[in-house]
Amino acid sequence: MDKNILSKLTYGMYIISTKHEDKMAGFVVNTLTQIAEEPDMIAFAVRKASATGNLIEKSKRFTASILLEKADMDMVGEFGFKSSDEINKFEKVGYKLDKNGIPYVTQDTAAWMSCKVENITDVGSHFLITGRVIDGEVLSDGAVMTYNGYKEKKNKSSGWRCTVCGYVYEGDELPEDFTCPWCNVGTEFFEKVN
Repeated sequence: MDKNILSKLTYGMYIISTKHEDKMAGFVVNTLTQIAEEPDMIAFAVRKASATGNLIEKSKRFTASILLEKADMDMVGEFGFKSSDEINKFEKVGYKLDKNGIPYVTQDTAAWMSCKVENITDVGSHFLITGRVIDGEVLSDGAVMTYNGYKEKKNKSSGWRCTVCGYVYEGDELPEDFTCPWCNVGTEFFEKVN
């Protein structure tokens, strides 16, 4: 089978967040979809080893922030390529708490939804999490980010691109001891881009 067929599916870009006890966590997904309207239900997939997924299992609550096309790529990189077990992803980003104390990203966000977990299904390498939408609001009428738009945006940058995660170091020369701030690999994983 040609795996490239899956790259032709259209996706958005979202930040899923949760909180259990005093620990907040979040990550980027591109698999969020509405699956019912009475009641309003959404679903997304999460890798089994995900710190955020583990906290969602405990809290039974999550939020989904729909990113704007203009979203800061460093924010996307922080939420997409770093573990909530290692850093506080909310330290450098605008966010608020929903009525249940679950964080949602407000920076570069078109809308957000607060959800209660209804079901967690094992689907192989991932869990499929289904949630009932219980609150939310539109924050901006701006264009939303798509996965293809994200890829185009990261590919247009000039400098040195990480071949693992797509981070771009802007500059003519890459420092010898440089490590990617998103995925922590060394200079051997960077390629020059114009």
